[in-house]
Amino acid sequence: MSIVLRTLFAVLFSVAAMAPAHAEPAPTGAPSGGVEWAQGFADRVVGAGVAQGRASAAVVAVVDASGASVVRGYGTIDGPGSRAVDPARDQFQIASVSKTFTAAALAQLIAQGDIQSLDTPVNDVLTRTRLPGNRGAAITFRDLVTHTAGFEERGFGFFDHRAGAAPASGARLLERLPAYVRPRGDLAVYANFDPILVGAAIEDKTGATFQTVLQRQLFAPLAMASTTLNYDPTGGPSLVSGYAGARKISHAFNAPMFAPTGSVQTTGADMVRFMEAMLGRRPDVISPAALDLLTRPAFTNDPALDPIAMFWTRSSWGAAPILEHAGGLPGVGAWLILAPEQGVGVFIAWAGGAPQFDYSALRDGALSAALGPRPRQPLTAIAPPPVSAAGRYLEERRPRTTPEVIFGLDAVKTVTVTPAGLIVSGKGPYVQTAPGVFEREVGAEQGRDVLVLRDGLLRTRLGAARKVEGIADPAVQRAVLAIGGVLALTGFAAAFWPRTRVRPLAILGACAPLVGVAALFAPSPSGRGLVELMQSGEVLRFHVLAGVMAVSALIGGALVARALAPAPLRAQSIAGRVARGHAAILALGLFAVAAVLWMWRIGAPF
Repeated sequence: MSIVLRTLFAVLFSVAAMAPAHAEPAPTGAPSGGVEWAQGFADRVVGAGVAQGRASAAVVAVVDASGASVVRGYGTIDGPGSRAVDPARDQFQIASVSKTFTAAALAQLIAQGDIQSLDTPVNDVLTRTRLPGNRGAAITFRDLVTHTAGFEERGFGFFDHRAGAAPASGARLLERLPAYVRPRGDLAVYANFDPILVGAAIEDKTGATFQTVLQRQLFAPLAMASTTLNYDPTGGPSLVSGYAGARKISHAFNAPMFAPTGSVQTTGADMVRFMEAMLGRRPDVISPAALDLLTRPAFTNDPALDPIAMFWTRSSWGAAPILEHAGGLPGVGAWLILAPEQGVGVFIAWAGGAPQFDYSALRDGALSAALGPRPRQPLTAIAPPPVSAAGRYLEERRPRTTPEVIFGLDAVKTVTVTPAGLIVSGKGPYVQTAPGVFEREVGAEQGRDVLVLRDGLLRTRLGAARKVEGIADPAVQRAVLAIGGVLALTGFAAAFWPRTRVRPLAILGACAPLVGVAALFAPSPSGRGLVELMQSGEVLRFHVLAGVMAVSALIGGALVARALAPAPLRAQSIAGRVARGHAAILALGLFAVAAVLWMWRIGAPF
């Protein structure tokens, strides 16, 4: 899994709890060469971050062109009072950085001719099931490794351990398969299901579980003896535990189906060996042909944006090309950065802490220390931004076809036009440097942030957002739901109506929004929140919401019929007339609740 939403699902819908600051940790591990900059960066940035409570444990591994390496560990393996992290043997969960191993395994098979090319249709290799086409177009491996297959982002049941051991069955893959929500090859939008399908195809091609494939093709040849693709939801005895305050963070995301996208566990020392291979120093394991496949540009959302390779994002630091991948899951994070031409690799992983490490600060601090300050060039605006650019833009990376829609309601970028340039969700100004291309200076070390905005579509290198207005805007939907809920709650006043057969229904309708709120936010006996329940495959609360939607619609209809019935109410008292009007208002509120829940796919099956 990559990056979120650090966009919508960068940590698959999860937010770490607050953690107290720790005492200054003593670093463990010793440098095997003279990479002084790496030691200084590791202690100054990562070690200090652990001391500040940004993690309960962390590891840094660095290699440079001379062959020297530095491996440093910080914090403790299992909370206060446990032993210090040993970076040579203690494993860290690396989340979406796992995708770089999935890419390497695929590149090896293509380079040795077992799979014809990146443009081979996945169904030519996948045998346990048939992947449906996207609007008639067959999905290729290129589509998967560049996130251009067109899938929505989902998380429901990804961490469900009830479905048995690996490999996941064809029926399970189809059951969890996200919907296509954009044409194949149209946009690169990060989707965690893409590596799952790559892993399944590799399993079918090799006849082995993906765990065995990685062990055979990468871990064993590179002597990564402390690295595994883990299916064990406990994490195993060697995994460093993350803590958020006093709460130990679960590693239930080690699930067989999800594993190719985020379940590699490794050590700092082992990642030195992987980085050496990715820098071309182990051609016996990752051949030049495979390395070329892994690192060459494979897709770009726009010529003005950085391209994407095989699950790797590409960028630059001055004139130096950079390959990188970040990862985040509940309570863990990782970043792998390579500067191939300089022969430099940096790996950082951490567990626990809040607020956690800032990804950009880690990346840019590491590159600045390794390669020197990033050269700056002044931005020159060719024209002021168009007024039409202002508005709200809903991220493409979000769930679209199931009740998980509710987890994507905040995936909105707000664009404001000012004389200085665009302000995008508080960041800016972005000045227009080419038609539709906007850039901002992030800082002396960080360089530029680039986005492309044309025809109501805002593109970044691995995502996009579309302009929304009216009822398509989640803010409007939530406002309608809130107003409808308030109107529905007035149904308790029906206790003062004249006695009629629909008075109990009005009171029942007033209970509907309260039941819905309780279904969403009531504490679970297991202590897991709604996100964790959804990820593990629990649907009871969503079924309750579906019931709320149905009851609201039915009672709303009954109240409309009551309000419009040609009964002798006209001749009744003022109280009867007021009740009749109130019934219509209450029906309107219930219909609003039902309509918004329907828009959020609450009635759709998982």
